[in-house]
Amino acid sequence: LFSVSGGKDLGGAIFHVIDQINHGIPQLIQPQMTRDIIELNFYSGSKAMDRSDYKTAQSYFSNSFLLLPKNHWSSHYEFSLRLYFLSSKVAYSCGNIEKAYILLKKILEKGCCLGDK
Repeated sequence: LFSVSGGKDLGGAIFHVIDQINHGIPQLIQPQMTRDIIELNFYSGSKAMDRSDYKTAQSYFSNSFLLLPKNHWSSHYEFSLRLYFLSSKVAYSCGNIEKAYILLKKILEKGCCLGDK
């Protein structure tokens, strides 16, 4: 569905698409698809947050974390910053204060400038 849509907004169907893709992780993922799947999970997590479904958002963000390359802070800095920040918001909203603290601490550690921190 994602490839057929050409990356267009799928509305609520995005959850069905990414759920099906996530069920195939890691067996069916081709290396060239990883970045798209990370971004789809991030987008789905953001959409779930918009609906105040923080548990679902946490699941999608966790999938993004699992697929990030080891050097993501240097290779995908802006994306990593957004993912860590929104994940900390979700963790806090779910009552997981310790996880939110750890994620925010990582932003402080890896942030390049004062505005990012």
